Amino acid sequence: MINSVIENKINEVINLYCVRQAVGNSTSLSLGFGKKDNEASSGEYREWEIGTYSSNWRVIKNKQVICACLDDVETNEELDEKLKTISFGSIRAVSQNDVGDVTLSFDNFVLVEILCLSDEDDEMFHVFCPNSEYIEYNPCSGWRIGRSDSPWR
Repeated sequence: MINSVIENKINEVINLYCVRQAVGNSTSLSLGFGKKDNEASSGEYREWEIGTYSSNWRVIKNKQVICACLDDVETNEELDEKLKTISFGSIRAVSQNDVGDVTLSFDNFVLVEILCLSDEDDEMFHVFCPNSEYIEYNPCSGWRIGRSDSPWR
């Protein structure tokens, strides 16, 4: 489960507005948080970036899946466009269940679930924080915090 140091750092993103959402290569998911900046392009990374490179994910609203990495679409671009139609609002909580799934809860009844389906030694969830801090969850090694701008030991 999330230790107190990492939980305190993640809690700094609580109440920030989701201002960027993107599907990338291999249906990776990236959600950007911070101030609404009308001059920033929608593709620019934000102060906080939360997501996954390789785990399965789904977006739920009112107990229905409205977008997921395994949706029947022709391209990642089509899935990206579908994700961009969702109004996430402000993030209210980041939690983890007993099997390792991470859930992001938003103020407008939207949930993002990142599913822990593998015990491979690779991160399944990450948070890029301000000041080049980085948090990851790996099913093998658990939660870790470090720098995003230098190698980890």
